[in-house]
Amino acid sequence: MEIKKQVNGFEEIADMPEICARLRNPDCIPARHVQNTGMKQNHGISSTPRTFATILSSCMFALLLAGTASVSTGAETKSALEADPQGWQDILPGDALKCWYRVTVPPNGTLGREQWHVDAARNVLVCDGDGGHDMLLTSAEYDDAIFHFEFCYTKIEGKTGYNSGAYVRNSKDGALWHQAQFGDAKDGFLFGETMVDGSKKFFNTQKDVKENRVKPAGEWNTMEVTARGRTLSLWVNGAVTAKYEACGVPSGHVGLEGEGYRIEFRNLKIKPLPAPAFSKGTIDIGIVVSDLEKSARFYTEALGMTEVQGFSVTADVAKKIGLIDNMPATVRMFVAADGDASTRIKMMSFPTAGGKVPNQSFIHSTLGFRYLTLYVSSADKALERLAKYGVKTIGETPLSMGANRLIAFQDPDGNFIELIGP
Repeated sequence: MEIKKQVNGFEEIADMPEICARLRNPDCIPARHVQNTGMKQNHGISSTPRTFATILSSCMFALLLAGTASVSTGAETKSALEADPQGWQDILPGDALKCWYRVTVPPNGTLGREQWHVDAARNVLVCDGDGGHDMLLTSAEYDDAIFHFEFCYTKIEGKTGYNSGAYVRNSKDGALWHQAQFGDAKDGFLFGETMVDGSKKFFNTQKDVKENRVKPAGEWNTMEVTARGRTLSLWVNGAVTAKYEACGVPSGHVGLEGEGYRIEFRNLKIKPLPAPAFSKGTIDIGIVVSDLEKSARFYTEALGMTEVQGFSVTADVAKKIGLIDNMPATVRMFVAADGDASTRIKMMSFPTAGGKVPNQSFIHSTLGFRYLTLYVSSADKALERLAKYGVKTIGETPLSMGANRLIAFQDPDGNFIELIGP
């Protein structure tokens, strides 16, 4: 469940992940689509946890579409490279593994003998498998991208347990890693350690694999790992076998694993993908009610929503944001389901403000929500879009809030909207 924390009087978004320290090498990769993102910092929680039950009106959630994708076990599909050969970069290492580097597994160990080399005559990258457990990573970093590669274990009679993998969005030192695992006619899943609420979290999708598509040692396999937003997906020999939808690292290095078995790789290619405008597919809805306790009971007991941890905003910060006129706010939060995919209701009350109840006879009787919260991938790009259309921000926004910024403004009908992002 997502937890909100408070920094200097207002909410910090806990699911905005940290960018790894970037190693930039323009000589290696000519172009890349960079999505500027940041990572939340750990701060003390100043909000009050509450527990109840969950859901909003079904018609509203039908419009606020967001969901989790499932692994397909249907008809085979082409690889992304075959489907669209445009926009790919060849990242096969150059002489002396130029533009790539090795990291021990686990990190900070001592590297064994140089077990990686390029067979230039065959255009193949070879791992001899006798130099210890390591990662071979690109010097360049990538945000949203598709990593395409083909591999073949060198089959040795009597040898078993073939084991290797491929990486996306790894940190420079390999401490954060997101691996596609493949063995001898087995595996084809994703696992690793990513960031969740400022801490490393282990994940494993092995139990979700519905069919084995990895070929035996001695045969060539084709794989693609797609990193798009918070979702990682693995395509193996014609179909997606695994997905992970809570990747907390927005960018990093791609690479390959050496783990005691001779293996060859070819057609190492990457295709950077355009960064999405929004980091979430859901929106938050702010509701001002006349009786906070009565409404909370209604949303939990009558509708079945779950109350989760809310947050508070001081009067000074509320005034700076521009949504509240110099009054503190205690915001109670309600969700329809666990996880980031759930739209959230932010409920609050201002008994002394003298707010008027609008005509609610029909949906067309009164214009407007109170405000919407949208999570953006880049505050700078959002401000550029707003400026292009002559939209003016309100209060003192954009306002810095931890690793993110908050931008508040009004739509043509005067409805309040806030954008939150790095």
